[in-house]
Amino acid sequence: MAQGDTVAVALDAYLGVIAQRRHRGEIRESTEKDYRKHVDKLRQVFGAIRLVDVDVPMLVRWRDVRAAKSPTQFNLERTNLLEAFKVAVERGMVTSNPVAQLGRAVTRPRDRYASDGDVNTLLQYAPRPVQAAVMLAVSTGLRQGDILALKLSDFDDTGLTIRPSKTKGKTRKALHFPWSPGMRLACDLAATKVAGIGGHWLRRRDGQPYTSDGFRTLWNRAMAKTLAEHPEVVRFTFHDLRAKAGTDADDWQLLGHLDQKTHSRVYDRKAKTVRPAR
Repeated sequence: MAQGDTVAVALDAYLGVIAQRRHRGEIRESTEKDYRKHVDKLRQVFGAIRLVDVDVPMLVRWRDVRAAKSPTQFNLERTNLLEAFKVAVERGMVTSNPVAQLGRAVTRPRDRYASDGDVNTLLQYAPRPVQAAVMLAVSTGLRQGDILALKLSDFDDTGLTIRPSKTKGKTRKALHFPWSPGMRLACDLAATKVAGIGGHWLRRRDGQPYTSDGFRTLWNRAMAKTLAEHPEVVRFTFHDLRAKAGTDADDWQLLGHLDQKTHSRVYDRKAKTVRPAR
């Protein structure tokens, strides 16, 4: 073990592992990019500190500050720091992982439910690629990353078959969506005469697939126009469309979860109807 190894060295080693996972096809390029963003934040705080000097009290002080500002971002950064220390332990840079003793911040699941009216209003100001992605999201509950990675070959006469990127290992089962009116409309909106490079379902005018940042820019522009013209609409995220699909669906397995509790806790956002006592 090199006593002078800093957290920055461990973070670099961790990014190397992440890059290998992407090359093996275990994670998408957009996911790797998200990891790098979290690592950049960690580097600003811990980069110059020696690994052997990182202890639980130091981490708790960081948590108290970071989680107070954004508990969700803290949890994401904590996970990446935890994994970086695991790499450091495996490579003999340090003998223990203090991050394993640092608890997660408590977060509340989002409860924003985008109504049909909200979505239809947004569609008026969205370009066709966004319209297509929105229609597929509210029909299937697929995440933005999975939609951007879709290939034309994922569709056939029976519908759409995909392995969602967030599922892992033995539980990474394919989901099959039989054709529905919403899915057919999404495909009509996505259709273009431009040949897709790599056979992607959703593509730019030059045939290239959309990047996460590029698509997010289109989404933000459409949302900004919607809010400017319709102040009654409350801002919602593209990921809220996944919750909308899960809330509106008759089948809780639509989102690919293996247990109904996760669906009910996170994705079922409509108010429950209860019978009055008298």
